[in-house]
Amino acid sequence: MTIFEWREIFEVGVPEIDSDHQALLALAKQIGEAVFKSNNHGCKDAVADFVALINMHFNREEAILQSLGYPDLPAHITYHTKLLDSAAKMKTACDTMRSQHELEECYRHMVAFLIDDIVRGDFAFKSFLQHKGYRSKG
Repeated sequence: MTIFEWREIFEVGVPEIDSDHQALLALAKQIGEAVFKSNNHGCKDAVADFVALINMHFNREEAILQSLGYPDLPAHITYHTKLLDSAAKMKTACDTMRSQHELEECYRHMVAFLIDDIVRGDFAFKSFLQHKGYRSKG
C-alpha cells in the first residue's frame, strides 16, 4: 500500500514539528508493510514506536502553540485526542491480530487521521506560525 509522501509544501516552518511529521510518516509506512505482510511482531513494534512518537509530538506541538498564544488550541487538542484514540485502536488490533481485513481497515483509518492532521489540521495553524515569524521552505 502506498501512502502519503512528504513534500516541502507540507512544512509548517517549525523544524521540530516538521521532523516529527516526517518520522511519523516513516513509521506509518513500516506499520503498513507489517500489516500487509501479516507480520505480527513488526506491526506491534512499529505501532508501539508510532504511539510513543505521536504522544511526544502532540505534547511538543501543543506546547509550542500554547507558548505562542494560538487561539484555536483547544480544538486542535481535541483533534489530537481523536488521532490518539485511532492509534490506540491500531495498537489493540496489532496486539490481538484479529482478522487481516480488520487490521487493514484499522491501519487505513489511522493513516487517514495522520494525513488529515498533517495536511488539514496543522495547516490551520501554519499562517498563524508565519505571522509569528516561522517560515517554511514550501
